[in-house]
Amino acid sequence: MNIAIREWLNQTIAELEEERDATPDAINEDAAMALAAMIRAKASLQAEPVYQWRERCEDSDLWDDCTKEQYEEFSKQHDIETRILYTAPPAPVVPDEINELQAANLVLTLGVLNNGIPTVAMKV
Repeated sequence: MNIAIREWLNQTIAELEEERDATPDAINEDAAMALAAMIRAKASLQAEPVYQWRERCEDSDLWDDCTKEQYEEFSKQHDIETRILYTAPPAPVVPDEINELQAANLVLTLGVLNNGIPTVAMKV
C-alpha cells in the first residue's frame, strides 16, 4: 500500500511542480498548500521506527533503544515499559519562496503598527 501511495505522491508532486514552474501564476494558494502537504506526506512515509524500553519505576526518565526483537520480548514483561517512536525527516532550513500575493499579505500584516500607522515596509 505504501508503495502505491508513494508512487502516486511522486507523480502528483512532479506534475504540480512542473505546472508551477511552467506558469508561476497558474497555481493558486490552495494548490500551493496542497503541494506542500503532499511533500510532507511523502516524507512521513519515509519515517523509520525506533524501538525503546525502560524499567517501570517512578525515577526512570531514561529510555534505551533496542531492536525489534528485544522490543517484543520487553513488551511481555510487566516491570518494563516500551514505546515506538518514528524518525522525522530533516526540516528545511531555508523557507520556501513566497509569491507576490503572500508578500503583500505579509507587508499588510506586519507593516502596520497597532495604532494603524503605516511603517516603512508599508510605504515601499
